Amino acid sequence: MAEATTANGTLSGKDATKSSRTVSSGGAQGPNGAGDLSLLTAPPKLPLAKIYALPIPIRTFPLPTFYPNNPISLIHLVIAWLGQIFWPPAPEPSVVHIGFWDPDTRSVHIVDPVSIRALWEQGFFGKGSLSRSEPNWLKRELARRGSLDGKTVSEARTEQRREERRQAKWERAKAELEAIERQRLAEAAVQAAAKDSLKISKSSLSRRHSLEKPSAAPEFAEKVTLGLPSVNGTVHMEAAASRSDAPKPHVAASATRELKAPVGPAELLALPNSLAELRRKASEKVEKPCVWKAPVGPQELLALPNSAADLEAFSRPARSEVGVSPKVPAKGVIGKGDGSLEEPTPNGVAKGISTPTSSSNDSMDTSAPAGEAASPKRRKSVRFSPTVESTTFLDSDPPSPNHSLRKTGLGKKEPMGTPHVEAPSEPTRKADSRSQDSPATPSKIENKEHFQLSPEEAFFLVFSLGALSVVDRTTGQPIPAKQLLTLFCSHSYFPPRPADSSLAPNDPFLIHYAVYHHFRSLGWVPRHGIKFGVDWLIYQRGPVFDHSEFGVIVMPSYSDPQWERHEHEETKRTWAWLMGVNRVLSHVLKSLVLVYVDVPAPPVFEQAMRSGGISEALKKYSIREVMVRRFSVNRNR
Repeated sequence: MAEATTANGTLSGKDATKSSRTVSSGGAQGPNGAGDLSLLTAPPKLPLAKIYALPIPIRTFPLPTFYPNNPISLIHLVIAWLGQIFWPPAPEPSVVHIGFWDPDTRSVHIVDPVSIRALWEQGFFGKGSLSRSEPNWLKRELARRGSLDGKTVSEARTEQRREERRQAKWERAKAELEAIERQRLAEAAVQAAAKDSLKISKSSLSRRHSLEKPSAAPEFAEKVTLGLPSVNGTVHMEAAASRSDAPKPHVAASATRELKAPVGPAELLALPNSLAELRRKASEKVEKPCVWKAPVGPQELLALPNSAADLEAFSRPARSEVGVSPKVPAKGVIGKGDGSLEEPTPNGVAKGISTPTSSSNDSMDTSAPAGEAASPKRRKSVRFSPTVESTTFLDSDPPSPNHSLRKTGLGKKEPMGTPHVEAPSEPTRKADSRSQDSPATPSKIENKEHFQLSPEEAFFLVFSLGALSVVDRTTGQPIPAKQLLTLFCSHSYFPPRPADSSLAPNDPFLIHYAVYHHFRSLGWVPRHGIKFGVDWLIYQRGPVFDHSEFGVIVMPSYSDPQWERHEHEETKRTWAWLMGVNRVLSHVLKSLVLVYVDVPAPPVFEQAMRSGGISEALKKYSIREVMVRRFSVNRNR
């Protein structure tokens, strides 16, 4: 096999082409002898058609095509045929992978990295336990730790595309808002210009009328403007008030704004009796006294002071107005004139001074020695360390060295008011220095992900292809195909049936496996579709190449008349369920396919199992596909 030269050595095979890094000519060496990371470049990626060339984990050797009008093609065909007769290729499958049945997850686990990549690249079987589909947890972990090997995972590309779409939507919304704002400002400018022109025309017209006609008496105009009430409660408007040549006297704005139309007895009684009273009320300043109310809501409760110090700070402005500034220490500690501290009273209040205190804040620290002066207990507060050692927690990180000492009180006490900063331990500092010197490599990280095969995928690999061997964990021996079929059928129920129970033609596993085998034999790639509310999603080539076009729902059908003499439970579906599934699939641009499986009667199934085994029994299942489409009168005519 061809070898690929890297900066750290040589790697052979396809793994070398994936993980190698080529160094440009004349590359400088780093302090540790390795090539500089800035000079390392990723090798050209292999085309997806070459990586996923095999549709199943079996190689085939077809003969070349024969063209009757080309005699050279006949010679080519004969040479290839003779070569396969005298030098036959290795039997297929050339590699048999090993898996273990897990009853808790109802799946077959594979832990060999070579088998994991082979089963994924040769037919898209299974999924990673820590990934959505392709097992790439190790690459994502390398990318999280800053390695160059983890920047090509599908999840990272999907997240990048989502972020680009999110940014594009945000920019589009921003442009729309800016356009709306510009349009609003333009309309406001047009309206302001129209109002200014109207004001100018009105002012010029009023100025011209004031120059042409004499002005009326000020007292008369003032009486008309204020509208004084008469005895019967109505406002007498003089006949001269309608004249446009009467100028308006200057009246206080506050008096004019407070006037309202009298609509009731209270409003009529509140009207002033004379012009002097009206001007006096307008000139007076009404000062409302400060009324303290009991806290009746969350806002009032949150506004209350939390301690005596807060109450002192809150009441200091009021005391400064009357010239009183008593010195009341916080938390019930009273200071003497010589600077010493007096002992606090049991309720935390000094002699002759009553201050409201909180029970949580005034409780004293009783753990202090007798020789030390009594000090108030600190209030709860959140302190942040000025240095952040790590933002994530890893299983390899050591525990805090002084945590147990601080918890039991054996550690050294820190002075009050000093935030505690825990120094990193020696292994942590060494690990941090190593992580800063060199990026993470696959050899430094343990791959915690395993591969999971569904029962249908595992049985297809075991029974149809022979490329998988499911081993019993207790005995270490491979499980035969018939016993494996019984095991899978018993675990298709909830709760699982006993392992020695007999097979039934209407077992859920047999019905779903018939559908899986049907589409696999036709070249489709079926995968579980629980994400979209269906049983299977079928891909034309695989999830790497394109999205699935169809969602499959399995519908068991008991059309054989012999089922009338046997107990069975028919699946009941409603139109609401059908419309809901169809709506979900239409939103993701998929078509709904109802697959009806004609289940054979129990006597027919048992006779087929006795005569020809599993392969003969599977032939008794017939499958019909029905595509559900929405009918629109305007679009489908």
